[in-house]
Amino acid sequence: MMKDLKFWLIAFPVTLLLALAAIWLYRNISLKNSHRKWFKILFNSREWTSVIKAMEFMKEIEAFKANL
Repeated sequence: MMKDLKFWLIAFPVTLLLALAAIWLYRNISLKNSHRKWFKILFNSREWTSVIKAMEFMKEIEAFKANL
């Protein structure tokens, strides 16, 4: 009986904490937050850097087209 209680006193708060973290990340991961420190820590990889460079290049192309 005591083992069951200890299990639930550990498992439930950990599960709740991870679920709340997942919900918060789901709501906050977007390009509008790409300048924030936590975002850069999570998405600090070659793939993400390539995507950002490509997006900047697309913006530059659109600005060039607008000036024609």
